Amino acid sequence: LKEFFFFFSKEEWYQKTLFIITADHTNFSGATAVDYQKHRYSIPIIFYHPKNDTSFVSPQIMQQTDIMPTLFSFCQWNDSFSSFGNNALDSTLYHFTINYLSNSYLLFIDQYLIEFDGKNIQYIWDLSANANERRKEKKDCPRIDEYEKLLQSIIQQFNNKLIYNKL
Repeated sequence: LKEFFFFFSKEEWYQKTLFIITADHTNFSGATAVDYQKHRYSIPIIFYHPKNDTSFVSPQIMQQTDIMPTLFSFCQWNDSFSSFGNNALDSTLYHFTINYLSNSYLLFIDQYLIEFDGKNIQYIWDLSANANERRKEKKDCPRIDEYEKLLQSIIQQFNNKLIYNKL
């Protein structure tokens, strides 16, 4: 990356470019040095602008669908657009990620990982807890009804947009 940025830093467009660097898949399968349950979908997402001298690591959870709203915000795009993501740099928004694997939707929200089969919540994992105490019951998750409705609404929106070619 150092050579890449050095090489292109001489180009006219360089100072006007927001670089977004990310991965298309994770690399935690079988890794023993990381908390697999918590990080099994973790990838780096880096936003770099040559004129921005501030840097920080966001504590917000984000997903690849957050890239477009974050980019639009950075560019001060004010027109409407449709996205399943959020501006990752806006701490006032509700941040979460959703994945689909082996017939289950996986919602990472707050400190929880919620596994949903499309009809019912199958498992709730408290990722802030000790690995042996992570599996929780619905009663142990105070906002579980809210999380379940969020999941159902996103699935419904996605399916409707897919059916009517509006994605």
